Amino acid sequence: RKLHFYAESSQFEMTVGLPAGLVKNLLPFVIPRFEETHPNVKLNIIEERSNTLELLAMQDSINLCVIHEPVYIEAVGRTRVFMSELLLAVPKTHPFCKQHPYQGLDHLESVDLSEFRTDAFSLLKHQRVDHMWDPIFTEAGFKPIIYRRSSVWNNIKDYIKQGLSLALIDEIFVRHEPDDEKVAYYRINSEHTRRYISVAYCPGKRLSKQERWFVEALKEYPCIGKDST
Repeated sequence: RKLHFYAESSQFEMTVGLPAGLVKNLLPFVIPRFEETHPNVKLNIIEERSNTLELLAMQDSINLCVIHEPVYIEAVGRTRVFMSELLLAVPKTHPFCKQHPYQGLDHLESVDLSEFRTDAFSLLKHQRVDHMWDPIFTEAGFKPIIYRRSSVWNNIKDYIKQGLSLALIDEIFVRHEPDDEKVAYYRINSEHTRRYISVAYCPGKRLSKQERWFVEALKEYPCIGKDST
């Protein structure tokens, strides 16, 4: 899918790729600022799988792509822009929430995951996060009871809202969603929950002024893990 953002009399064109999971969360933050700062630049947004985007960047077929680490292609040029965290998502009907009321994403309480060893979990099934589950739960001292695995966050969120399971979910996926009356989020006491987001491009490429601006703008993205970078 390809989207276009540009002012009249465009003098420069730039193409940026993002995977679907990042499009709706990062674009509302960066696009209005880009249009204001570069009114004569035509900005093309391509939505594709991360491995495809990295290949396009390697070939210099797109200017930049925004991806979660780890990268598929080690040789690709890249700049790390910010860190996000996996949060513990809990049904608000859970007894823990009554003792520890949820105060919103900007006022998260930190918890030890070991407190939830008897609860069932729904886990996101994706190559970018599959490697994270074992270290997180091993550090907490237990193997999780798996209720469901799904590649779709909205499915997992439905299980939480119905009180069927807990989940670990990237803060990026919920930061721009309206507050949900049925789901509470908590920060986990673990360094293994950290996820890094990078901008990738053709190796050895000298970035243009507009490309550098895009990279620096993403470094200002508000995230829970900002104080830990």
